[in-house]
Amino acid sequence: HIAEMLSKEDESGLFAAAAAIGARGAQFEGSARELSEEPATSVFNANHEHLGKKRKHYLPGMLYYSSEFYWGTDRLNFLEQRLFSMGCATNNSNNNSNNMDPTAAPLKWRNQYELECQSSVVYPTTFTNLSPSLLSGHDDPDNCLVMYYSFRSPYSQIAVARFFAIARHHRVPCMVRPLLPMVMRPNPLAVPRVKSMYIMMDTSREGHRVGYTGIGMCDPVGPGTIRAFAVWHSVVAPQKNVNVEESFLRSFSTHVWSNGVDFASDAGAKVVCEGAGLSWSQCLCAMKPSGLGVRQHWQEKESSDRELCAKSGLWGVPSFTFKSASMWGQDRMKALEMTILEDQRFRVVAPKM
Repeated sequence: HIAEMLSKEDESGLFAAAAAIGARGAQFEGSARELSEEPATSVFNANHEHLGKKRKHYLPGMLYYSSEFYWGTDRLNFLEQRLFSMGCATNNSNNNSNNMDPTAAPLKWRNQYELECQSSVVYPTTFTNLSPSLLSGHDDPDNCLVMYYSFRSPYSQIAVARFFAIARHHRVPCMVRPLLPMVMRPNPLAVPRVKSMYIMMDTSREGHRVGYTGIGMCDPVGPGTIRAFAVWHSVVAPQKNVNVEESFLRSFSTHVWSNGVDFASDAGAKVVCEGAGLSWSQCLCAMKPSGLGVRQHWQEKESSDRELCAKSGLWGVPSFTFKSASMWGQDRMKALEMTILEDQRFRVVAPKM
């Protein structure tokens, strides 16, 4: 009955059914409390151990098929492509032995990546003087497009190109607020190894899908991140020029995350900073203990940005805000663009007061 209402999008019927189920459940609340939790807890623990030790994953709510995980609806495109390439498609004009190219399939879930600004999503080999120039949101941060970014987050790296493409294509002022990685924040959150391994695999898969050059990372956790914050807050941020912000993030992302450059070393940091068109002498000075190269010199600004992120109902990275809208994850780039387009349409048709 519920399935039928779902197919008909019968909202009133669904709400009525939910209320009836809730009322019926309340009748058994007393007797339910008398049941022991031990058998259920034992099963949950066994399932969780199986998930982590045998399947090498850390979260429920995952689809699993033959050695590969698919994180809910956000990864159904990969499962769909895989099944299509195996010849499992049905009632599909492309389902024949001569046309098993997954990219040729009219797949339902593929369009989650197709942005209106797709032609502007580019991965240049040089990172300065990119055109057209971006509009800065520093003068009005409450009404611009904001990305909360982490130098250590793999998902942040594969969001950079699309974030700036959206801002550039739709002429929306933008800015970036870097946040510390979870393991370096006050009251750090430990990241299990099984989670780290899955994230790297998933980022590689996602990165390939959106055109990112590849994952050959040198993990910047610790000194690398502290030095990146020093350069950001001493050399990049004072310019209040979002084009400089883009140049530095693109250079950092490509060199550190694709080419394995070690930003914790002077040689590696020089490659990144000069690639962004920054003065190496200024950057080197900033990273010294007498400059901003120690955490307490910039942690107040980072803490303030983290509070702004939390006030928007967000905590992880990359996260995005645009006026009153907020969303988490590089999976939401299309939703972000749709929010901007809706705002622009509203401003075009809104009557003048």
